[in-house]
Amino acid sequence: MRFTGALSMVVILVMGVAGCGSPQRLQVHASHRAPVIVQPVRDRTTASVTSMRRDRSVPAPVHLNQLRRSNTWYNFHFSSALTGYRWGGMDGHFSMQRTIDGGRHWRDISLPAAYSSALAMRLQTGSPAPVVQVVDGESIYVLTTDCKQFTVLQADATGRHWRVHKFTLPRTELALESVSLVGGGEGWALFRDASGTGTSYELVRFEMWQPQMQVQHVAPASRDAGLAGTTQATVKFCDPSHGWIVAIAADGKLHDYLTADGGATWHASTIVAPTSLTHFTCVRAYEPVMHEQEGTFVARYLGTDAGHAVIRTVVYHTNDGGLHLQSTVAEALDDATSDYMGDPVHWLDSDSGYAIQDSRLSVTNDSGRLWHSVPSPTLETSLPRYPRVLAIQFLSETEGFVLLQSRDYSHTLLLKTVDGGTTWDRMRG
Repeated sequence: MRFTGALSMVVILVMGVAGCGSPQRLQVHASHRAPVIVQPVRDRTTASVTSMRRDRSVPAPVHLNQLRRSNTWYNFHFSSALTGYRWGGMDGHFSMQRTIDGGRHWRDISLPAAYSSALAMRLQTGSPAPVVQVVDGESIYVLTTDCKQFTVLQADATGRHWRVHKFTLPRTELALESVSLVGGGEGWALFRDASGTGTSYELVRFEMWQPQMQVQHVAPASRDAGLAGTTQATVKFCDPSHGWIVAIAADGKLHDYLTADGGATWHASTIVAPTSLTHFTCVRAYEPVMHEQEGTFVARYLGTDAGHAVIRTVVYHTNDGGLHLQSTVAEALDDATSDYMGDPVHWLDSDSGYAIQDSRLSVTNDSGRLWHSVPSPTLETSLPRYPRVLAIQFLSETEGFVLLQSRDYSHTLLLKTVDGGTTWDRMRG
């Protein structure tokens, strides 16, 4: 196994709760500071600064719009080792299927007819694709926006019977950027202004048993969400009370907003970049994984090294409800094969993560500080033929799935492991 080293340094910041505790501000004294763990920097991931948009300058292998026109399944979610769902753009339609034998056989899931027709039009015109979430293995949700309407489809685990919930958004031309659902049909969604006139956001809390929607603000008395100057943001709730928004400002600074009362009030703080990335700007942050007092998320930073534009990947972690954040410059993720959103890692929990690097599965069990590769002849021989990593999901430290796509977008391959990635079975892609 190959390990990437790590260096310990002094702490940077901290205030607020980034997990499921009570938010509070903390004055951190030097003697109580948590370590910031930074790995050595090497110039391996390069790109042209002029060709990059600040909020999208991440090494994604293919754009979602191309994927959904490829007639392949581009994403999946397994709620157990046997039961799973996959979705994609098939023959111009958004389609879903379900398996109950671990991916060996799949059956179509029928969406409401009127909804399917509307989605077909959006796929052809390049409108935002729907967001799919499976909550607690019991409920399937498909979420879309159209003009001033936010539509949520809800079904049980079989996908046979759907309920349609429609909500009126605060204004038009809003695009769904991030959504977080918890059990009981309750969720939060961040909408970005898609008109091109600004970068304002709307944050809403919605319930499906009534149904109703409530506009929320991270800054009191703000006219929108209160994420001033934000270029990209993601929201995550771990229960109906505790939530976390991670947002990037136009100046490249990373901010977080924490709540312990369901979004009624929020506590804001600025997350200082690791010392080695002081002059870098943050360009992308990915959804946190949260459980009780622990939380982890990944952010991408853009800067220059030896005259080249480089992307560095940082893993932020808290294990005390946000009283301290640890940051790790994870070199192993800089040139990992990202999914179509540029996300290089799947988190099983706040400690264990999985990525594809150098045609091997790379694993961490300490929140990104150290990574080790798992040799596997099946994976190593499959990746040259299917180099696009569309999705990774692990259900435990031994059971996991990887969805790969061919270079010409025409075929996919679903692999399943039950021994932590050493051996893989080929399922139906």
